[in-house]
Amino acid sequence: MVIRGNYHGHEAIQFFNPSSDLYILLHPDGTFWTAYKAGPNQITQLLTKGRMY
Repeated sequence: MVIRGNYHGHEAIQFFNPSSDLYILLHPDGTFWTAYKAGPNQITQLLTKGRMY
């Protein structure tokens, strides 16, 4: 799933795989930012508010 939102207050393109909880973050221009396995609270924030923090 692709979610346009914010990461630490910065615009970002977010990819989330609910099967593996893998979270991949790109800068708005498409360059790689970071990736990691999201925890339960992070997943809730991402799906309800479009942001990880």
